Amino acid sequence: MGGQFNILAPDLLESGAALRWSGDGPFRLTDEARTIIDTIDATDGPIHLVGHSYGGCVALRIAIERPHRVMSLSLYEPTVFHLLNAMGEDGCRVFGEIRAWGLEIGRHVMSGAYRRAAKLFYEYWNGPGSFPLAKQDVQIHLTRYMFKVCLEFCAVLGEETPLSTYRGLRIPLLLICGEATSRPVASIARKLAEVMKARDFRVVSGAGHMGPISHPEIVAKIIAGHVLECDMRCGSGIGLVPSDV
Repeated sequence: MGGQFNILAPDLLESGAALRWSGDGPFRLTDEARTIIDTIDATDGPIHLVGHSYGGCVALRIAIERPHRVMSLSLYEPTVFHLLNAMGEDGCRVFGEIRAWGLEIGRHVMSGAYRRAAKLFYEYWNGPGSFPLAKQDVQIHLTRYMFKVCLEFCAVLGEETPLSTYRGLRIPLLLICGEATSRPVASIARKLAEVMKARDFRVVSGAGHMGPISHPEIVAKIIAGHVLECDMRCGSGIGLVPSDV
């Protein structure tokens, strides 16, 4: 970005220096978004939001709650699983499968089998047998993070934002998808692009769901291009990046 932007990468709840969840009621995306919205409210000028996976869901929730502050959205495969329920019988079936996957992870966490839960989660996104091949610090970090992953499942699967709300957002949108990603996630990305009339839809060759990590230069260049193009209209702003685990 050439130093043109003030880029913030806020920690999500239960991560890094972020606040802890109060535990008051079911965990929702609005709970996750609250501290980031507070940051936005404490700043002046337009905001560019960038999010990957669950971070993309958080970015969408922020855009819904503060649409007048968001100049652009750049999303890499936002896991807004509830949209599957608006995609016919096949979509509802896939939503049920993803919900069952989330419940299985939750059962492992409840029984104390955190590493088994981490393996199940990691290998859904990266393929069978991939977890033991991951770096040791990645395995350790993800295993410790699985309690929060369960909360994130609750937030994403419990989201009820209708398509009409997404359709009503008038924010320039870039959607990015990996060529080798799972069919449900690709379907969600295309549905969201259609509903929100995305300005740009890109497919990264050879990438999967973890494209921002496996193909960082390509993904970063695409996002930078979108942000800079949108920013030319209103002057420089702040970039907020609700990141995935």
